[in-house]
Amino acid sequence: MSEEKKHCLKKRKEPEEVAGAKKRRTYSGTFKAGVVREYLKDKKGLVSLAEQYGLHPNQIKNWSSILLRRAGEVLDDKRKNRKKGGRGRQ
Repeated sequence: MSEEKKHCLKKRKEPEEVAGAKKRRTYSGTFKAGVVREYLKDKKGLVSLAEQYGLHPNQIKNWSSILLRRAGEVLDDKRKNRKKGGRGRQ
């Protein structure tokens, strides 16, 4: 294999940490919803849940607040927003 190909196949270096700062992690909406569900429905302790998933307790509280604040949007009847005169259920 040529040197050029070997160079292209090398693993890219991770971004260097600046003054001890860690790279920000991102989580899917499904993961967030699952963690909040455990917190609210299963009544798991905030600290133990945070330790289980490697999160800060404040992060779980923030996700919970966002979910509850936007619950109206999720549960809103979307049929009200349809244009009148369009094809509906027959």
